Order: sequence, then structure tokens, then C-alpha cells
Amino acid sequence: MKYSIIILIWATCFCNKLQAHQPELSTTMLIEQPEGQWLLQVRSALTAFQYEIKTNYPDRVYNTPEEFQDLVLEHLEKNISVYFNGNKENSMVIKNGYVQLGHETNVLFEITGIPPEIQSLSAKNSTFSGISRNQSALIVAKNGFEKEQFLLNNKNQHTVELLAENNQFKLVEKTVVDYFVFSNGVYLIGITMSLMLALMLLMWTGNRRRLMLQ
Repeated sequence: MKYSIIILIWATCFCNKLQAHQPELSTTMLIEQPEGQWLLQVRSALTAFQYEIKTNYPDRVYNTPEEFQDLVLEHLEKNISVYFNGNKENSMVIKNGYVQLGHETNVLFEITGIPPEIQSLSAKNSTFSGISRNQSALIVAKNGFEKEQFLLNNKNQHTVELLAENNQFKLVEKTVVDYFVFSNGVYLIGITMSLMLALMLLMWTGNRRRLMLQ
């Protein structure tokens, strides 16, 4: 795979934000090249990739660097997803992965399925979710757009929703209602079931008393 000049520019700009010996840190970058093609780049410490492979694939022993690289690509493909404009059917397709091993390991994919006009996107990368205090800087480098970073971590389940406005991506903040519905959904279901059980118990008790009085 040939490297575009934009990869070199972005790598230079952001390599100082990621230290090769800090496995909890990573970057996830969606990069539009001048000709309109897109690349996905994931960078982190080699030890981070080794830990995730050992944890998630304990029965799959690798004996060569090539076998390890294949596992890295498989793991990334399973844990990265991006869809656009509120439609999960408009998801990017990852292909032709390449792993550059080193203390700071760099993984590149070609990606397709990105619409010409992006109104919004939802991005998830849970590749390093097994690492304590993990956090990944998400960067969407679209031509003509301002460059922003968004944090993926355990707190937001390694997922962000972005809205495209005025040639920049803005984070869609969760409202109080969203937080209540999604974070406390199980709690609400539990309350509902408890109330239903209590009502059934009252009805059963009432019927039993009436039978005893007859």
C-alpha cells in the first residue's frame, strides 16, 4: 500500500500526542485524501496490541510476525465501526489492512462506503477496551473541514456521535433525558416489573380472601 503525503503530515502533527510506551493511549484517524479516497489509521503502543491479542485470542498462538499482524487486523475489524447520516446501513467498509510493527505500531486500512456528503456520523473503536484507563483520540480529517479531536473511552463506551456543521464536526452531547433513558433503562425495567409483581400479588391476595369468606 502506498502512503499518501497526507499520512506523513498527519503522523508528524500528532505523533507527539501519543507515547509509544503508554499502552492506554491510542489514536483513531479517518483521513480523506486529496483525490477523495479515505484511509483509516490506528496507532498505539505495541504492548497495547499484544495485550489485546493475548486477552481476546488466548487459544490462537502466533509464531511469526505475520501471524500476529493477521490477528491485529482481525481484532481491529471486529471492534471498529462507523456509520453515517443516522443510518447503520451506511457503514464504512474496511479492507486491505497493513500493520507496521514498532514500539509505536501503526495500522492502516483502505475504507469505502463513505457518502460524498456527511451530515453526521457515529464512530466506535473498542479495540483497546480491555486496557485500564484506555483512551483514544478520534480525528476525522475531511477535506475542507477543521481538524478536531474527540475522546473515546470507557465512559462513553468508546463511541461518539458527531454532527457536521459549518465545515467542522461537533460532538453531539447526551442530554439529561438521553442519559436517563439509556443509562438507567435497566433500572426502569426493574421498577416496572416490581410494580407488576406487586399488583399481581395484591390481586392474588384479594382473591384468596374472598374465597376464604365464601
